Amino acid sequence: MLDTAAHIAVLGIVAIIVGAPAAVLVRRRADGWIALLADALPLGLGIVASSITAVGWLGIGGGIGAAVAWVALIGWAIARRTPLPAVPAIPRGRRLALPVSWAAVLVLAFILRVRQVDFLPWVGDMGAYVNWANEFARTGELHASWPPLFPALLTWDAALWGSPSTASSLGITGIALLVAIVRLAGLLGVRGWTALALGGLVAVQPHLVWFSTFASSESLNAPLFVVWVRLLADGLGAARDRLGPLLVLQALTAAQLSLLRGSGVLLVIPGVVMLAAALVVGVWRPLTARLLASLAALAAGVGVGYWYGVAEIPRYFVSMQIGGLAPQPVIDAMRSLGLLAATPAAAALCVLPPLALLGLALLAHRRIQPTESGRRIALVAGLLLAAVLAVGVILVVAVGAQTGATLLRMGIWWTAAAIVALALLPARIRPDRALVLGLLGVTSAMFIALHTLRLGLENTSAYYLYWDRYLVSETLPAILVIAAVGLAALLSRGIPRGARAVLAAALAVTIVVPSIPSLALQARGQLMTGASSFVGELAAVAEQSVPRMWTSSDPSEIDDWFFPNTWMAFAVPLQRSYGIDMVDTDQARNNFAPDRQLDAERILDFMACRPDADEFVIYEVRNGGPGLDEVLTGSPVQVADPQTVRGSLELLAQPPDAGWTTARFEVVAWHATADREARSAGVCPTAR
Repeated sequence: MLDTAAHIAVLGIVAIIVGAPAAVLVRRRADGWIALLADALPLGLGIVASSITAVGWLGIGGGIGAAVAWVALIGWAIARRTPLPAVPAIPRGRRLALPVSWAAVLVLAFILRVRQVDFLPWVGDMGAYVNWANEFARTGELHASWPPLFPALLTWDAALWGSPSTASSLGITGIALLVAIVRLAGLLGVRGWTALALGGLVAVQPHLVWFSTFASSESLNAPLFVVWVRLLADGLGAARDRLGPLLVLQALTAAQLSLLRGSGVLLVIPGVVMLAAALVVGVWRPLTARLLASLAALAAGVGVGYWYGVAEIPRYFVSMQIGGLAPQPVIDAMRSLGLLAATPAAAALCVLPPLALLGLALLAHRRIQPTESGRRIALVAGLLLAAVLAVGVILVVAVGAQTGATLLRMGIWWTAAAIVALALLPARIRPDRALVLGLLGVTSAMFIALHTLRLGLENTSAYYLYWDRYLVSETLPAILVIAAVGLAALLSRGIPRGARAVLAAALAVTIVVPSIPSLALQARGQLMTGASSFVGELAAVAEQSVPRMWTSSDPSEIDDWFFPNTWMAFAVPLQRSYGIDMVDTDQARNNFAPDRQLDAERILDFMACRPDADEFVIYEVRNGGPGLDEVLTGSPVQVADPQTVRGSLELLAQPPDAGWTTARFEVVAWHATADREARSAGVCPTAR
């Protein structure tokens, strides 16, 4: 536990140092040191992940480019001569209550996130990310089949602390999300004790605690999404001299989101909806130029992710993401135009839209005049958005969709509060704040709809809260911010101090009490604990150079192990994370198929793949049935010197009625040989 806390603290300090120049660039004069540090942490976390991604993508040149860009940020911050905050006075008396309360919230948030998920087994997205990171740290090459930003961040831990600690620093993403949410809410008018209540909710909300340490891209996506919205929100109302840095960092954050998940490009949709709203509502119209400039920054960042997608990971980006979202005629047209490969046409698609949008922003700045008309339309817009979100939420809950179950687990009252705020606030608050609330509302509705179509009706998952992660990355943070803005607006309407105290107490109970059972359940175990030690023992049964195979004495599932096989779970990590020559991991097979049972003929075929090897290790998962020595009796393959490796993994399923369970494994490592005549009869599967 102390090691994990130290790893989180180290990455946090590095992120603050790396993010400090960017935070200084966008600093408002009223911001103090705490605000500066709060901005630096999530900005720096994104820059660290981006820099490692640049190395994995472009090699040493990418690393040099990232270093030069960071030095350029420092130079820009110095050139702008933005004054640093003054040394704050030590608070005394009543003024001490709020800082002490904030310190308590941050300490609590940190303690709840000092945990490590030992997700070395290659099951689900998490195992892929962890093993890609370990392989990157071991070989210097990133072979991720999906967007690279998250495994790049995990590589930090893998390189510094070793593969058993690849996810040990993830807790810092939860702290970054907390400060990013509070900073965004502060821009929208949430301050003082209301901001503290919001911070306290983020600190203890079970989903945000769990996914702060779960090795999935959503843990990083959530703070980066909030940072992007915060930079956009600041840009809508910033003085002209701050707009340039804000737009540059918007583009950088958009690129990070696009290199993190395939859905980053979808943020263009709420941006375009808000642009249309600004053109229709008179009091919002003066913000058209700023919105166009922000869309240009977003398009520039999305362009980076698009180019990486078509050039580096076309199977994921083109076949799965674009193929899963766009109609077939659109896909056919894009392919015929050369937009689905690394072509000049695709490069133009990445470069021209940002330039066009920037040109429109300059034109709109000169042509569009301020007006005070249209507040009634603003009211209608808010009511319409609230109605769309309300109807959508009611439908997904009523039909039993997975997203409906997720919203119920998250706390449906926060969604209800956000809907009420969207209905009442847009016509009553500043135009820039209204547009940001609208952006958050449209984003929430869009991702609820998207993931409802993707996930369908409610079903159980192999892992606790597993599918809930899709709404943690954007929807839950957006809903919490909207609800907090609504609460702040309510408290500002002359409510007596006594009533405020009662409301604050009720809010504290509403926040803390529902979270206690889930937090207590989470605290009773750590997911996949024991995986690294088990796989490490498997790797150590022979010299590194000895080629190996994987078999099972019975293809049925292991008790309490809710993945169909052990081959994918453990043999692939032996190859990726430990560099073991697993002969059969390169063969095409269904990842969710039962365990393979090798016989003499198949073993000789695999031996033919390594004609120079004199000895092989065959891992046999013992799950009933005859042992490998019995199966091979009378065959040309001899096995001897069995070594038994036992391991266990802690697991928590959804629904968590059974609580934490333990899956136990027994693997016998056999040393196998065969004479050259028998081996020459084998045919390597890759040669067929």
